[in-house]
Amino acid sequence: MSASSGTLSDQQVRDRFLKETERNFSVIAPAGVGKTEAIVRRVIGMAGEPLPIARQKLSTLVVVTYTNRAAHEMQHRARNGMLESKADPELLASFNQAFFGTIHQFCFKLLRTYGHHLGLPSALEVLADEDALWLEFIRGLSDLPAGIADDTVEQCLRHLSATDLLAVGHRLPPGILIPQAPRPYPSLSFDSLLNHRPSTARSEHTVTTGQALVRQWLDALHSGLAPLPIPRYSKGDARFKECWNEAFTPLRRWLGESCAMVGARIADAFQAYRLSKGRLTYDDQIALAAQNLRSLGPASEDRS
Repeated sequence: MSASSGTLSDQQVRDRFLKETERNFSVIAPAGVGKTEAIVRRVIGMAGEPLPIARQKLSTLVVVTYTNRAAHEMQHRARNGMLESKADPELLASFNQAFFGTIHQFCFKLLRTYGHHLGLPSALEVLADEDALWLEFIRGLSDLPAGIADDTVEQCLRHLSATDLLAVGHRLPPGILIPQAPRPYPSLSFDSLLNHRPSTARSEHTVTTGQALVRQWLDALHSGLAPLPIPRYSKGDARFKECWNEAFTPLRRWLGESCAMVGARIADAFQAYRLSKGRLTYDDQIALAAQNLRSLGPASEDRS
């Protein structure tokens, strides 16, 4: 549809959308050009088709909108339009089976109906307080989830706390594809950094201060002090800054990848914990509904 509804070409497109109910359409239009009216008229148009076809279409109709208010408005207008056209009472009964609502409500409806195919409990509810359930989850952890190499976790905990590592899992969505095996802990070299000579007398103090910081960090690392975050330092001459990045980048990259792997396992375990209690986040509803439809196959997708 175009914004200029008065043009002949625009009216032809609108007519196709209203009458060709066997086709799928992608409608891109700005606000105020009549999208809601067109959808309502398309629904009413279905009621004018032969009775068996109309009943089948209306009873399996799904209208997804952004808000409940918009859904209720479209449903109300469509029903009134059918009443004004004196539609067959059987059609109104079929229309009452149609779904009008938000995408999350539709996904939740699918999961309540077919979620048992994914092993979901029959009693499902939208999670109101995720933070409270997260605390319950981590308090019940006797160990980190299976599938994480012990040495990887141990090495991650050399540089950040268990609380921070768990927080990575809390932030990540479940189902992330991760490598099967982590990279080995990097071999670190600080020779260029510690042997660097300031390029000017002006930078001598900042360079030697940075080198002292590195020596302290290495002493703490070798002594087993943990957690030991990667130090941050942005002073010194240009070459010293380059040496700093070269020295710590391998560790920073390894830590990011490994924490993501551990976090992904935690995210999956937290989702499993939520689902075992029948609690779904909004993201769970979308992801699990899609997974549910794939598991049921094309025939079941059509029925839903």
